[in-house]
Amino acid sequence: MDKPPFPLFLETMQDLKVRISRMEQVIAENEDEVSEDKIYRAFSDFLDHALAPAQSATHSVFSWAAKRLMHQHPLRIAYPGGNLEVIRDGVIRITVPERTERLETFCDMKGNLKSNAYRAAWERWVGYVIGAVRIAKEERRLPDGLPWKKTLVVVHFYVPTNVRWDPDNRTINIILDTVVSSRLAVDDSWDKMVHMVQGFYDPENPRTEIYVIRDGLAVGEAFLCSLTAAVEP
Repeated sequence: MDKPPFPLFLETMQDLKVRISRMEQVIAENEDEVSEDKIYRAFSDFLDHALAPAQSATHSVFSWAAKRLMHQHPLRIAYPGGNLEVIRDGVIRITVPERTERLETFCDMKGNLKSNAYRAAWERWVGYVIGAVRIAKEERRLPDGLPWKKTLVVVHFYVPTNVRWDPDNRTINIILDTVVSSRLAVDDSWDKMVHMVQGFYDPENPRTEIYVIRDGLAVGEAFLCSLTAAVEP
């Protein structure tokens, strides 16, 4: 790790002292002639020309200190299994090492929602995704413009057993809420987000892949328009 630029910082401080002394001397020698307007302009000039290099040097010092602190004290991630990748411009993929539970998992024998179990699952998924987002942010891998205003969210479940299961029996809303809570999307309302679910068989690496696509509503509309145009006589 590079050494902090303390020589530059000290040199800048010395320059500030010289400029302040000169300013005080000019005011003292022309006390009767110096107006408030001249003092204001002189002070503004002092800020523009003197403080700019000081801010630059100070920024360098604090940047070095922040990097060193991050190296000594890495981020504490509650659920470190999540991973975020930018597949291409406008497409983010988040991988989570598990699947969401079935809806009946969170209901008792009478069909009532077991709020504690649901809350625990929600917090676990938020932990996976937010942890992945935090790591990507620290490594400067997050794209600009987040959260995206209108998104398409595609969920791929990779299951370890090749048996029949219904996508609508999974708690997809937990995933959609997580995408919003992690500040990847603005909202999951009907006019801000559309989603789809697909399943795959992978006994070696069961997981969930969440694709967040910027301007996804426009992509869906264009796809539907192309289908409509194809069937029209």
